[in-house]
Amino acid sequence: MNNNKEKNDKKDKKDFWDISKIVVTLLFTTIGGAIGGTFTGLTNYYFRQQELYIKRVETVEKFMPYLIGEVNGTPIPNNQSAKENTIIVIAAIGDEELAINLAKLNPSKASILALRSIALKSIHPDAVSAIGEIGKNAQSDLKEDAILKLKNIIDQLDKSSKKADILKMAQTNLKELTKEAEKEYKDPKKSKTTTVTWAIVIGSDTNLAGAQDEQKRAKTKTFGKGEIIIYERQGWYATVVQGIDQDNKVKTLNFWQKEFRPSSFMIDFNDWCKNPSEDKEDGYFKCE
Repeated sequence: MNNNKEKNDKKDKKDFWDISKIVVTLLFTTIGGAIGGTFTGLTNYYFRQQELYIKRVETVEKFMPYLIGEVNGTPIPNNQSAKENTIIVIAAIGDEELAINLAKLNPSKASILALRSIALKSIHPDAVSAIGEIGKNAQSDLKEDAILKLKNIIDQLDKSSKKADILKMAQTNLKELTKEAEKEYKDPKKSKTTTVTWAIVIGSDTNLAGAQDEQKRAKTKTFGKGEIIIYERQGWYATVVQGIDQDNKVKTLNFWQKEFRPSSFMIDFNDWCKNPSEDKEDGYFKCE
């Protein structure tokens, strides 16, 4: 018992990169040791499966601060790499759907890179679809990155029948994104005349109560005329700053990143939240 406690204490002191290695090793060791013959072995297998599930939940909880870019209020150096590795580790412990949803909710080059890793390692079509979705809702630089990663996935996948579906999906998403990018390039005036309503996402939660706590905390740090509103999008509750001064949007973003959360990011609200509900539902609005 004491030995286990000492090991856990040492593990808690490891940095992010060492923890990720331990988690992945632990996962496969647990699975490998759980498979046995005999009735006793089968019983142990089910117990270990339950333990594995608990470890997954604990690990996701441990790694969430790395996804938002801060631990105990302290910004994480090189937080883009931390985000990428967090998503990859969550996928590695068997929760690929959660990892993919987290990547979609936190669109960035790191998220796209993590989705590429999931797509190639697990042949997961939802990861490819998520890259396409991020690209469609992104500005030109992120759209270009999504295109490059889709091309890389297509190049890396062989033409075996087992991979035919994901290959076709990657090709379809690539075609759509490329066409969209070419259209923007050929008609720059169109994009300039499009009304852009900038907003800032300062937090996201899996439950409404968590988002309401974020909203309450954010209201104590209001900058300018910003209004703090909760939006439900893709099953997540996002805390969003709206009504910001468009001429000072960069200064406003810097404020929220410094005073509230380093991972806060700017969005084109009209693209980010399609057809928002007109009325609040229990304190939040819904995005389509």
